[in-house]
Amino acid sequence: MAATVAVTQCLTVNILVGALTSGEVPIIVNLLTVAAASVATVIAVQAEFHNRTQDRLIALSDFLVTRLAEIDERSNDHHAGFVEGYLLSHGRESAVRPLASPGNGRRTD
Repeated sequence: MAATVAVTQCLTVNILVGALTSGEVPIIVNLLTVAAASVATVIAVQAEFHNRTQDRLIALSDFLVTRLAEIDERSNDHHAGFVEGYLLSHGRESAVRPLASPGNGRRTD
């Protein structure tokens, strides 16, 4: 948008000065207008790139959340069945104990 305004302003100034007077627009005015148009174009391209990247990251995170929820749903059932099967095969009196923490290295039997 800003690039369009800058280019339109440059053309309008050059046409008006050329038609109404015999002089020319100073070169610095034309260079500043071209610089403003260039900067505005670069900023617009970067903003578009940022929006597309953000949309892709949102889609990727949504996919990962869905996929991890599916994996969690399946693994919870699998592990629950494993513990129940272990208890049934070894009798109810067998104890299922958590693993010791690897930090202390001592047995607590």
